[in-house]
Amino acid sequence: MAILGKARFMVIPSICYETFSLTTLESFSCSKAVIASRLGAVAEIVHENKTGLLFDPGNPGSENEVDD
Repeated sequence: MAILGKARFMVIPSICYETFSLTTLESFSCSKAVIASRLGAVAEIVHENKTGLLFDPGNPGSENEVDD
């Protein structure tokens, strides 16, 4: 948590569908934005351009494709 507290944001580049990401919750508890794969529960927890950014795994250009 001390390292996370000094970070500017958290990157979660998962390629697996996760049921819940404790790392995402810990990041939010430290007021850190999350940059994460658009997979599983993480995509439901991270709100695009509000609490972080989402990207499509395996698609390096997807950060420019914003979904509403």
